[in-house]
Formats: sequence, structure tokens, C-alpha cells
Amino acid sequence: MNLNLDYTGFEKYLIDRYEREDVNGVGYIFKFDNGHGASVIKNDYSYGGPMDKWELAVLLFFDEEAPDKYWVEFNTPITDDGIGHLDDARTRDILGEIQKLPTIS
Repeated sequence: MNLNLDYTGFEKYLIDRYEREDVNGVGYIFKFDNGHGASVIKNDYSYGGPMDKWELAVLLFFDEEAPDKYWVEFNTPITDDGIGHLDDARTRDILGEIQKLPTIS
């Protein structure tokens, strides 16, 4: 399983990359200037992970001072759930869609 996401073009928005040995996986957290972000994971139990695909969830950051304070946002024009079975290119496409969401007020 390839645990290296090609997130070319989104390097400055990556705020965390972590490995999870207990599930044979990795996670990436992105935060955009509009207050939205994304969790991108791949592991033995994620949607598509066993087929070497990524799973993405839209995040909403709620504390400007604390980048680790966020929750999964289930009410966006992009999705109302996690999106699985993604290759790197489709993951980057969705990151771009999240980056274009309206700024959280």
C-alpha cells in the first residue's frame, strides 16, 4: 500500500501528517484560509484503503488559534459524508473544491 499522497499544489495547506501502525495507515490534515479543510486517510479499514485508494472528509475548523480543533462537516455542497475510493488526482480535485467554499463567518 502506498502511503504517500501526491498533494502537489496544496503543500502550504498541509498542517499534519500522521501514521497509524495499528491500522496500517496514514492520515493528512489540510486547512484552507476559508476555515474549511480536509482529512485524507488510507488504511486497512478506510473506504478504498485495501484497494490502495484514499478516503476524504471535509473538515470545519472552529478555532483560529488552535489548528487541531475541527470536526467533520456533513453539510457542504461537496458531500454529506466521507468520499472513498479516490486516487491522488481526484483527491487533489476535491481539495480544490473545498478551498473554493465560502469563508466561514
